[in-house]
Amino acid sequence: MIQEKHLTIREAKNEIKKAENELDLYLTKKKINFNKTQPGAISLKDVMVDSSRNIFDKYTHYVIKDEEYDIKIIGLQETINAYEKYIINEIKRMSQTDEIGLICYLKEEEKKSWLEIDNLLHRSDGYSKVKYCRYKAKK
Repeated sequence: MIQEKHLTIREAKNEIKKAENELDLYLTKKKINFNKTQPGAISLKDVMVDSSRNIFDKYTHYVIKDEEYDIKIIGLQETINAYEKYIINEIKRMSQTDEIGLICYLKEEEKKSWLEIDNLLHRSDGYSKVKYCRYKAKK
């Protein structure tokens, strides 16, 4: 029997960051290529981009065609969306079936306070801390 490795939320977030960094690279290259086609001198300020990935609005992104980078950009956007959907579905699953896993994730990965975790889970104050401590004591 082959053991399959399951993707954790931390690993999915890491993959999203990698894809976003690569997306920034290709959006920057696309903007540089676009600026090369425009009349006038290119200033460095026009080439620099922010990390919000909102370099182009929806209309401009589809009007400005760059056959070299468009396929890669769209592929990366779909990859990011797929990982984000996976994270959402995994958190939903954990909230329904694996409450201690969700508590551990919120405390260790998201660095939430006990009060925030209790509010997110709709539990009384101290519930998640007690459950977490019991779980850690068993380990």
